[in-house]
Amino acid sequence: MNQQKLQEIYPTSSLHSFPTMNEDYLSIALSHGFLWIPKENLSSSEEKLLQSMADIDLTNYLHDEKYDHPWYTALFFNEAIPASKGSFRLIQFEYHTLEKNELLSLQEEMTTILPHTVDLFLLSKNYGVIVESFSEDALSTEELEGLFLALDSDFNSYTRFFCGAFHSFEKNFTQLFYEEEQLFLHALNDNTQDKSFDIAKRRYFIFRPSGC
Repeated sequence: MNQQKLQEIYPTSSLHSFPTMNEDYLSIALSHGFLWIPKENLSSSEEKLLQSMADIDLTNYLHDEKYDHPWYTALFFNEAIPASKGSFRLIQFEYHTLEKNELLSLQEEMTTILPHTVDLFLLSKNYGVIVESFSEDALSTEELEGLFLALDSDFNSYTRFFCGAFHSFEKNFTQLFYEEEQLFLHALNDNTQDKSFDIAKRRYFIFRPSGC
């Protein structure tokens, strides 16, 4: 059953880039991301059926490790960010599945080549988020694409990413992350061949006239 049909049947469900550990929801794996379905709206038989469809071993995901990251509560629980000044942006990336030791090496490499990274964590085997502070030499989307191409070569993987805008430390980063996450998921599900996305490019795809 595809995403659209599931969301028609379960209109209170929501699309995310990673599975949830919240026992009040089921996480259904899709081609890009996961559909979270509230269990309170399900009958016992529906829950069993959907659970068989989900077929997700959450122990294979890196959820336990993300709680060690200072930005996690700022992105998911509306808490203040761990900074009292400056601007920050979120770079989301989706990659082909790597072994855990390769993921650790990838994290180390990213923080080395992006020296203004203040946090970096992986929310599933295929999806991660970089939090980067503003600097005058911050890379453009095009420059980041070259960086990810080099990483793909080093790790024999394929990465697609969404470069968010810089936002003041005073902003609600939980809301900002959700909005940019949804833009990234919709971009991936549009089946475009692009490797990189940002706010300007995503708006082009949303508002592009038919026939273009």
